[in-house]
Amino acid sequence: MKERGILGAALAVALFAAFPPWADDWDGLGFLASVRRFDLASFAPHPPGYPVYVALLKVAAVACEPLAAARLVAVLSGLVAFLALSAALATTNPDAPRWESALGALAVIATPLALRAFSGVGTEGPALAFAAIAALGVVSVGARSRRFVVLAVGLGVGLGLGVRLSWAPFYLPFVFVLPRGLRVQGALVAVLACLAWGIPLACITGPSALVALASTHLTGHFERWGGTAATEPARIPFLVRDLFVDGFGGGGDVLGVVTMIGLAVATSSAMRVWWRRGAPRTELRRALLFAVPYLAWIAIGQNLREQPRHVLPLVTLGAYALVRAALEAPRRGRESAIFGVLAALWTLRAALDAQARRTIPPPGAQVVAFVRDHATAAPPESTAIFAGASGRFADGTEWQASVHAAGSLGDALVALARLDRLPRRVLVTSELVGADPASGLLEEVAVFCRPARLDRRLPCMHLYEVDMRTATSW
Repeated sequence: MKERGILGAALAVALFAAFPPWADDWDGLGFLASVRRFDLASFAPHPPGYPVYVALLKVAAVACEPLAAARLVAVLSGLVAFLALSAALATTNPDAPRWESALGALAVIATPLALRAFSGVGTEGPALAFAAIAALGVVSVGARSRRFVVLAVGLGVGLGLGVRLSWAPFYLPFVFVLPRGLRVQGALVAVLACLAWGIPLACITGPSALVALASTHLTGHFERWGGTAATEPARIPFLVRDLFVDGFGGGGDVLGVVTMIGLAVATSSAMRVWWRRGAPRTELRRALLFAVPYLAWIAIGQNLREQPRHVLPLVTLGAYALVRAALEAPRRGRESAIFGVLAALWTLRAALDAQARRTIPPPGAQVVAFVRDHATAAPPESTAIFAGASGRFADGTEWQASVHAAGSLGDALVALARLDRLPRRVLVTSELVGADPASGLLEEVAVFCRPARLDRRLPCMHLYEVDMRTATSW
């Protein structure tokens, strides 16, 4: 326990320091808005509502403001995941020193996507923590009481689904791999946990409104903006990039290339360990049961082009498997050294990403800062800004009333014509379809960028000013 306490404290400090002073994206802003007022119709947050995560934020917000509450939830989620994974590794490898199990759990947490999840506004961190609790329950069969196993698996799955319902193909196998005598009990606890958040969600939103909002969101996800197989058939390159570049820290730079070499060597070493040990078919079936359904789901139905976070369960599962192999190797020193080098490489990548996230605001936040700095020429009351999802970064600022949502430049011009008073200055972002300075209607004002590793959706955003003389003649 001493090793876990020391490493857990160090992890909490690191996660606290890595947390950026802003939400990374539109989803994060919606979660922060939901702390003050839960409203799915206003995308605070967006459907399906993530009720368990919002509840955690609201509890934490009793003592602090929303962003600080999100930081507290993220850091505690990372700490819970670390303790659960460390206990799981110690249970499955009782002959290994406790400090090795703790270091192995810390290495899993330090993968770039996982570290980002535990140091930002979003549901992935708590979702992974609940998955780690369920995993501890599964590996504790025969080592701990039946009650512990049933509660850990049932609550981990049921509450985890209330954090990220889209992880259902990853969560549900935790129940199915339990021994037959415990499976029904674990499923019952999971159902009760789901009812604990599902009933309040339906009561707050209204059953019919909840179904309508969820249906509209799901339809939009699959048909327009989700980036699913229906709208984007060529998805394999994005899946590979999300797993190995965003997930494990690979890339075209020196650090990325060395990391990929280290990952290949560590995987080869792990396969030798499993081969020599004669890994039981039961373990192989378990691994496939967790990986294949979730892989199939995200390959078909998730936005891999813009949101690498969807591969987080697979990255964590892979890292956990490598740790298990290193701890089970006959010559543990060699395998531990190989894996230790790899863990150090992806930890370095995660640290560099964290530093960039703390110092480089999202493009939407940069736009708000820019117009605020140039407010003397055109104050909020005489300025109109038409933007897409990034417009939400103006919420809570003096520019909120000046920002208008639009999908295209045509939408912006129509909305502009309907304003009671024509503003002195009109700005549009490159999120709008048709926002092209070649049309002669727009003049570029500034460009705001963030490294693509931090923002796959829109690494760079252009801000344009509308030529009002040309616009009024149209």
